[in-house]
Amino acid sequence: RKKYITLFGGEPLLTSNTYKKSIEYIFSKTVENNLQLAIVTNGYNIVNYSNILKYYHSNIREIQVTLDGTEKTHNIRRKLKSGKGSFSKIIDGINFCLDNNIPVNLRIVIDKENIDNLVELSMFAEFQNWTSNPLFKTQLGRNYELHSCYYKSDLLFNRLQFHINIYNIIKKHPHFLEFHKPDFSISKYLFENNQLPSPLFDSCPACENEWAFDYTGRIYSCTATV
Repeated sequence: RKKYITLFGGEPLLTSNTYKKSIEYIFSKTVENNLQLAIVTNGYNIVNYSNILKYYHSNIREIQVTLDGTEKTHNIRRKLKSGKGSFSKIIDGINFCLDNNIPVNLRIVIDKENIDNLVELSMFAEFQNWTSNPLFKTQLGRNYELHSCYYKSDLLFNRLQFHINIYNIIKKHPHFLEFHKPDFSISKYLFENNQLPSPLFDSCPACENEWAFDYTGRIYSCTATV
């Protein structure tokens, strides 16, 4: 398959001039080697990179931005060190991307604290004309513990609880499908073939279709290993 590069963090779009030069260098090398570049960002500094992103927009595979709800909900969960919210600057960044033909993959990290805000967020996205833009897509991520030190572990869904809740939202608010259409791949396979699919004994992408590199040049099997 055709390879591409993903800039992952921490936060890859920091704003110092030295950092911007590094990002521009990476962009130039992807063009030189006929590779596309994806960026996983919190979205706060997208507009600060407007000139670089505009110049290389045809080489951008997508920009993944995290938004955890409408303004009040998001700002409670993702505030600045000063205590101020980050919502409005992220919205400006998303609109900048879509206005400049840069694909946006909006990721919402879900737990019991913000799942009731999902429908309102979908209505906000529709009001912003995101959902009618073919360059816009969404993914719902389950908030989970990579280690075992999360101080709000009682707010986390297991996999089954997560999918049941999403299903119930869709059942109650069918219009939500304009914002996000889950795969439900096992259910779909069962419906279409009248049998369960074969089990996945290895679904880990490490060393199969993914490698990760840190700034020193060390190579890792995947981003989780880093």
